[in-house]
Amino acid sequence: MKFLLLLISLFSVALSKHERKKVKYCDQRRPVFLFNGMLGSTINANLNIPATEELPEYCPRHVSDIPLWISSDLLNPLTRGCIPEYLTLNYNNKTQTMENMKGVNTYYPANTSVSGVAFLTPKDSLFSQLVRVYADIVDNLEMMGYIDTEDLQAAAFDWRFISQSDSWKKDLVKRIESTVKNSENKAVLIGHSMGGLIIHNFLESMPQKWIDTYISKVITISTPWAGSIKAVRALLSGDSLDLPEIILPSDFFLKAIRSFESSYGMIPSSLNFNKKVLKINGTKYDATATKELIKKLSGSILPSFAEKLIKTTEVDYKKKTKHWEHLCVFGSEKKTESQLVYSSNFTLLKIETNKEGDGTVQKESLKLCKEMGADILEIEGAGHVDILENRKLIKKIQKSICKTEDYKATPMNFVEKTVRVVGKFIGALLKFVNDFLDD
Repeated sequence: MKFLLLLISLFSVALSKHERKKVKYCDQRRPVFLFNGMLGSTINANLNIPATEELPEYCPRHVSDIPLWISSDLLNPLTRGCIPEYLTLNYNNKTQTMENMKGVNTYYPANTSVSGVAFLTPKDSLFSQLVRVYADIVDNLEMMGYIDTEDLQAAAFDWRFISQSDSWKKDLVKRIESTVKNSENKAVLIGHSMGGLIIHNFLESMPQKWIDTYISKVITISTPWAGSIKAVRALLSGDSLDLPEIILPSDFFLKAIRSFESSYGMIPSSLNFNKKVLKINGTKYDATATKELIKKLSGSILPSFAEKLIKTTEVDYKKKTKHWEHLCVFGSEKKTESQLVYSSNFTLLKIETNKEGDGTVQKESLKLCKEMGADILEIEGAGHVDILENRKLIKKIQKSICKTEDYKATPMNFVEKTVRVVGKFIGALLKFVNDFLDD
């Protein structure tokens, strides 16, 4: 075992020496804040659930710092059912809001670090390279000279909610102001998918003078400005997250999904989405009719709150009251859900598709930002999530965040990326072997 450990160490050193660092260093860096999308950041929890709360017998009630998203328990058939239970929100009659189950305290475990939006498992985990989100962008920025938690920070939010708490907003404002002051450069806010909506809502709530003082640019990526048909399917029959049904059944997270405020905020907007969304027993439904249908089916929450949630889809993002420089990036030419066909008992019969989207969101929704006055970068062939590793996008980001005159933006190439990913995997493997030997 020690000989194997020595070989791994030598191989790791060899890789690091052969890593060709072509990404140019930037000495005038604008601070960067990364906003995650739905399912795009880690969630941990401290559990102290009282016996009065309904919970399957096999689910622990008292645990500290347990990962909920993504959790290795999802691979354990004996305990995997606990994760959706812990994530499900409950309605509070007094406050008329959704909140965690009593005794469940959720939080973003990485604090200001981007590690929890770059990967969905700890970055030193053996499996971290399998669940990369912002990882490619972070790797490139770090090679430019960015330092995690300093001029590169996460603006992570609880993706179960479309509206964020006042405390989250105050903390973000404080961090942006402090980082801008320290760097003497305005910040760039980058949001993937739902993160773009969160940035928009955040800036709309701020004074124009504050925006002019602290924000250089906003870059939104794959943002569903008019919602997504896929969100309707998730609410009606669940979503297997593109995994085989035998691994993750579509209805596994259905109860939890129907309790998320963000699920309703993602359904197609009747203000800006003009296509038919559903066909049930031969009858076609547009976005307005679909919302009424979802209200009737939301048995897991109170109808009055379902109606309140549906109103979150009535935000017309075209009607901006504040102004900021905006680059809107999205992929296209990917097979994307265009209409859902259900039977009268809501069994999913067929998912009709076309190539007018990024694989998750229809182009009609993605390109709405053009009517908001944004500059557009459309990347044909890029998918909703894999666009985050696209070199065209990364090059555009590099140009936007480096203030150095004549800076030559050069993203990592395939070989450099492979060396870096393999090197990190070997580092995680070394840690795993060391921990194993210590035990």
